[in-house]
Amino acid sequence: MSELVVIMGISGTGKSTLAKAFANSVGGVFVEADDFHSDQAKALMAKGQGIDEDMRNRWFKRLLTQVDSLLSNETPVVMAFSGLKQLHRNQLAQRADKVTGFFLNGDDSLIRQRLTERQRHFAGIELLDSQLAALQAVKTSELQWIIPIDIAQSLEQNLAAMIHCWQQRQQNRTSP
Repeated sequence: MSELVVIMGISGTGKSTLAKAFANSVGGVFVEADDFHSDQAKALMAKGQGIDEDMRNRWFKRLLTQVDSLLSNETPVVMAFSGLKQLHRNQLAQRADKVTGFFLNGDDSLIRQRLTERQRHFAGIELLDSQLAALQAVKTSELQWIIPIDIAQSLEQNLAAMIHCWQQRQQNRTSP
């Protein structure tokens, strides 16, 4: 049975760090959605410019190809993914037999601080405004599979809460 865990949020929310830690904790395979951006898209974002819908859709298609190939295994796939667009979130929700999403939210000042301090990543603080503009809020109907997480908590606290929620969902899926 295929299983997908999607950890979402704008740049600076800690999705990659949490997704890696989550994958390690549950024995899953980690996928970094940013790795599937084209060099052109990364160069634009490094300049603080958002990508257009065509670039975003081509990136998402490449990402889905990888996710689909990994979902054929029995190992959970844990993905760090911005999740800015509802259409993309909905497509991911239908990808696997079991899907759990976590959407990382936080105070703008905390996110700006994290982005200012971040190194070795193409998406810096200059990209934040375009990501906020592109972000489509999680709808009530999506809360069936997406759990909001407040990034004001520590990494350890958030990871523990996420694993607990995931385990509860696992139990609920197997209960009669």
